[in-house]
Amino acid sequence: MKIQREQIQEWWKKPQNKIFAGSLAVMLILIVVSSFIRGDVASEPPDEFSADTVIPDGYVLVPIEIENKDSLTSLIGQFGLVDLFANTQEGRRVRVAKRLKLLRAPLNPEQFAVLVAEDEAQQVLDVEGAFYVVVQNPQALAKSQIQKKGKKRSRIEYDNGGNQ
Repeated sequence: MKIQREQIQEWWKKPQNKIFAGSLAVMLILIVVSSFIRGDVASEPPDEFSADTVIPDGYVLVPIEIENKDSLTSLIGQFGLVDLFANTQEGRRVRVAKRLKLLRAPLNPEQFAVLVAEDEAQQVLDVEGAFYVVVQNPQALAKSQIQKKGKKRSRIEYDNGGNQ
């Protein structure tokens, strides 16, 4: 059963066969082009995210230890907005910093760092021990701040000796 030249010409005269042949040609061209494009993309090494590339001028990333790391890991992704609390000698927690941007380390997701103004970094570094972190709403409009260490003021009361 040989295909004759006349049969091919007869087949080609039908419009639906022309559409079919054209579609088939376009599909083959797309397959060839996409295989070349995918080959080029696959050969390029993937870009690794580096935390030091996202630090704005005048700021530093301060790595911190977090007391409630397990809870925090389930609440935020790569970034978060947090308040930092430190334990006092009396066993209370005091706020050290408010509304700081927290970054999860890209190479070790168990490690965290906070973005702090360069001149305020020392105040965060002075805190001993791990921080307790509270997650803030990033939509709320407020400015980050580091709590200033102030002198404790003594309260002096005088007794008038019973005179009023």
